[in-house]
Amino acid sequence: MKNEPILIDEGDAGQRLDRWLQQKYGHITYLFIQKAIRKGDIRLNGKKVDGAVRLESGQLLRLPPAFYHAPDPHAFRPLSPDELKQAKWMVAYEDDFVLGLNKPHGLATQGGTKTYKHVDRLLHAFTDAFGDRPKLVHRLDKDTSGIMIAAKNRIVAAKLGSSFKQREVDKTYLAITVGVPRAHRDTINRPLLKTITPDGEKVVVDREGKDAVTIYSVLSFAGQDLALVGLRPETGRMHQLRAHLAHINTPILGDRKYGGVLDFGPYSEASKERLWLHALYLHLPHPVTEKPLDLFAPVPKAMKDTLEKWNMAVPGVTDTQTPTDPMDEAGKNFV
Repeated sequence: MKNEPILIDEGDAGQRLDRWLQQKYGHITYLFIQKAIRKGDIRLNGKKVDGAVRLESGQLLRLPPAFYHAPDPHAFRPLSPDELKQAKWMVAYEDDFVLGLNKPHGLATQGGTKTYKHVDRLLHAFTDAFGDRPKLVHRLDKDTSGIMIAAKNRIVAAKLGSSFKQREVDKTYLAITVGVPRAHRDTINRPLLKTITPDGEKVVVDREGKDAVTIYSVLSFAGQDLALVGLRPETGRMHQLRAHLAHINTPILGDRKYGGVLDFGPYSEASKERLWLHALYLHLPHPVTEKPLDLFAPVPKAMKDTLEKWNMAVPGVTDTQTPTDPMDEAGKNFV
């Protein structure tokens, strides 16, 4: 609902408040944002803050009404029948408190300039009788497919936000990499620093950056050309998996920003189709019952078919609607 506090998720953590507002609310001028900050009309956790403050996961941001009155005719239009159908198709899990979503490749998590269709908008399909709709508590990149979780009320959203912040959530991803990592199972422990390039924001390994840890396991491979890799990020930095895999010289196939596009060879066409990264599992304590909650999104058909074509499918992981988590203790012996 309008004027409700906005829960900052882990995907937004670390960004400057003023720059985050400028990016998210393109219809609001930078001067208006700075004036609203100075006057205290914009508050984090109920407190007046400076525009340079860095956002933290779990914070509640309150904005003045002007931010919710965009001139964009697409901003608040009702969902179309096709959008309602897609929203329902995305449901991977649902109870009275949380909603698990299977996000397709190419769908943005949140809106922005010229981005009118996104997960946050589709959540209007689940608006309850009181006018409340589920709230996102984390993000996936537009080009990443897979499992996400949303909270059905503000209290649950705060609890989920705390779980992400306290690193109580285990995430498993699958990636097709260009080349095969030298070690079949290892930990990448390299700090990541956010930079600005002509192509937009990018992170690089730099000792001045923030701590970032990724555990990986090679699940299958096609000679020395490609590998299917299971990934468990221990931290939640921007582009962490993409930057870490590029750092060990095995970028994710199709990653235009980190060197995963091939100009020639049998895999060049696939490298230009999409980013071959999929969020397979989320393991977390249920925000109300505190019992283990395991949410998953099966490998999408395009990825499954491609892996089978290249003889890289992994039984029980890539070929089923109820996949085994290859990064769990029971699934560490695929290679």
